[in-house]
Amino acid sequence: MPGNLDQRQVGFLMTGGTSVEMKRSNPSGEEGWLTDKTWASVLQISDMFTEFKGLDESFETNNKEWERVYNLQKP
Repeated sequence: MPGNLDQRQVGFLMTGGTSVEMKRSNPSGEEGWLTDKTWASVLQISDMFTEFKGLDESFETNNKEWERVYNLQKP
């Protein structure tokens, strides 16, 4: 059903990715707000699930906006 997450997607979001490989460099830089582990998870979820396809590109294109959301007290 559109708009709902399946069990695998929920599991991924609850536990994070298992990949440590970063096919592309972290868009926030070496000492940036986004950790390499989190970036690897963004890359992995973008590859694994069609519903999240393009999320990685959104982080790269809109890095400052994602950082703003990350820093909100109530995102």
